[in-house]
Amino acid sequence: MTENKEKPQDKEKDKSALSDIKGLGEKSLSELKDASITNIEELAGADLGDLAEKTGLSEKRLSEWQKRAKAKLPGVVEEELTVSRGEIPDEEVVVWVPKTQLGKLVHSGQINDINEIFQRGEVIKEVGIIDKLLPGMSEEIISVGRVQRVTDSGRRMRFRVVAAVGNGNGFIGIGEAKGKEAGPTIRKAIERAKMCVNPVKRGCGSWECGCGNPHTVPFKVIGKAGSVVVELLPAPRGMGLAAGALPRKLLALAGVTDVWLRSYGFTRTNINFAHATYNALVNTNRVKLKPDDVKNLNVVSGAVEKKITLSEGNEQ
Repeated sequence: MTENKEKPQDKEKDKSALSDIKGLGEKSLSELKDASITNIEELAGADLGDLAEKTGLSEKRLSEWQKRAKAKLPGVVEEELTVSRGEIPDEEVVVWVPKTQLGKLVHSGQINDINEIFQRGEVIKEVGIIDKLLPGMSEEIISVGRVQRVTDSGRRMRFRVVAAVGNGNGFIGIGEAKGKEAGPTIRKAIERAKMCVNPVKRGCGSWECGCGNPHTVPFKVIGKAGSVVVELLPAPRGMGLAAGALPRKLLALAGVTDVWLRSYGFTRTNINFAHATYNALVNTNRVKLKPDDVKNLNVVSGAVEKKITLSEGNEQ
């Protein structure tokens, strides 16, 4: 009689064991036990934010385990079973809902040109504005590093990502983000880079060239970040990008095909080098030009629909 009573108790213990959850390894089990999570009920009712800080695990992974733990409890909702079956929930499909007044104007179609936003001096605070007005922007990861801070519970490691975006036709942006996981942090850096997009003035500013095509910077510009100073000088057509590997990525994203670059300072710090190059490109908008100079140098700001060929430039 005693043996028959003990068997159901053993089965109930097995049902509430954390080892029954799919995807939980021995290392994760030990970290959960250190955080006082010993069974499925405690995992299902735990706070993800506090649990992530105690264990050092990502909230995304903990949320999946928590939903699988809830699926094993009685009275579970059918929607919660989708994660345990490996299906993708509908919540991951993100639809842009504008929150700012500028976003509502863009979403409704009242603003169809991004140059109008810069002329009005508006600040872009939503990624959906750039996705709609400048679709198909190229992305470039400048730097991926790890930073850490010391707390009472130990060292906390995080990722620091610097990314740049551009359409290759007069618009460029750069952004920086930090996070616990590399993937979400990269996406956050790209989103911040899109919200920092600025137009770049281009032209034919070299005295050795008279093609009239906006292929280089129209005049000398300087950008600074930290100890790094970057100078961009107009170059003739066909010269290419006379610069290092890092600034070449940013110049290509901005649509500059020919330029001379000088750099000073500790350029081994890639983040400062990238920011200095970006600041130099943005500073092309801070120089006030006369109408005659705009015509002679063929200065354009932002995107160009039709590029002037060499024969057309000579005829003009």
